[in-house]
Amino acid sequence: MKTRADLESELMEARTQLAEAKAELAQTEAYIAGVDCTNEKLRTQLAELAEVIHYPRCWDTAAYPTLLSAITEIGCECKYEQPEGER
Repeated sequence: MKTRADLESELMEARTQLAEAKAELAQTEAYIAGVDCTNEKLRTQLAELAEVIHYPRCWDTAAYPTLLSAITEIGCECKYEQPEGER
């Protein structure tokens, strides 16, 4: 059986983890908010992309200060072909 001290210790650890998660979320939201975009769907997609590449949590944000700089570093090769009528 856990003692009161054990339970209090676990509670403090859970609170610390929650605070860290909230801080991480706030940091990610701040980077996403920096995107000049009023399209909510695009913001959501950018937030999902940031989560997939663990930005900014696992990135050197001094070297990669924006989500775009992180994506560029990954080297995503996106090929764009002009539509027939625009060539």
